[in-house]
Amino acid sequence: GLPAPIASALAVPSDHRNPEQTKILTDYFRSIDPQLHRLQTDLAEAKSPLAEPVDLKAARESLDKLLAQPPVSTRLANLERDVTLSSTQAANPRLTAAQDLTWALINSPAFLFNY
Repeated sequence: GLPAPIASALAVPSDHRNPEQTKILTDYFRSIDPQLHRLQTDLAEAKSPLAEPVDLKAARESLDKLLAQPPVSTRLANLERDVTLSSTQAANPRLTAAQDLTWALINSPAFLFNY
């Protein structure tokens, strides 16, 4: 029941076989060995990448949310703008004097004739 090349290679004692006969026998027995097929299948499954667990994906999403910048409140944005304007004004004394003079004129009794 064996193919002719396999039978002729088996007829030669193992220590007298040439490399070609050894390769023919090795290939044949690898092709018919069910345990070798199972082990090769298991090895291929072990080498394949694992699917990402669902809980890991959820943990990454929650971490991304935590690391994201929180939204800036309007009050904080207004305060930051006020600080910027104040520092600009402090750097320019003429602007400060003009604003003070305007405020004094607007709040003087002579200027309040509409009230």
